[in-house]
Amino acid sequence: SSQNCWPSLLTDFGAINDAFARFMPAGFYYKTFKGPPGTWTGLFEPIIRAAAGMGRAPEPGDPDRYEAINRHCDVLVVGGGPAGLMAALAAGRSGARVILVEETARLGGSALARDPDRLAFDGTQPAQWVADIEKELATMPEVTVLPRTCAFGYYANNFVGLWEKVSDHLPEDKRLGHLPRQRLWRVRARE
Repeated sequence: SSQNCWPSLLTDFGAINDAFARFMPAGFYYKTFKGPPGTWTGLFEPIIRAAAGMGRAPEPGDPDRYEAINRHCDVLVVGGGPAGLMAALAAGRSGARVILVEETARLGGSALARDPDRLAFDGTQPAQWVADIEKELATMPEVTVLPRTCAFGYYANNFVGLWEKVSDHLPEDKRLGHLPRQRLWRVRARE
């Protein structure tokens, strides 16, 4: 439903402020409304707060749980397509601590879109090739595979933010009570 419009969204009288926008730069009210004592809190502040578009928080609060995790790794691989799988596999075989991140639910990327009869990897069908690599990665204790996880920021010194959707894909009645809905990963990677 619409908020902070009167009397309705289609005929909002507050829209008249658009005509004066060029005369009201951000923060103008800090210098403008310094009148007699009491006018700021009693008169101007309520008007500005009402016009600022502050909505109401939904009731009841969010019932879901969220987590944040800090991790270090030797190699962080973003993307679980053929190149990402090979990078994670090579790093994992060398004994490195590896985190492989894939935004979708399945590893494989473009390999899964290939025609299985025409294009194969090392004589193996693409889907089988992906499954074999997934199995090998699962046996490596230093490798963490994170499907449904988006790398959303790359910052100084190889600090990467990851957003994992842990149980978003499950219907509400199927979500397990002990699992969070989403997880924030703060990863510091060597490479």
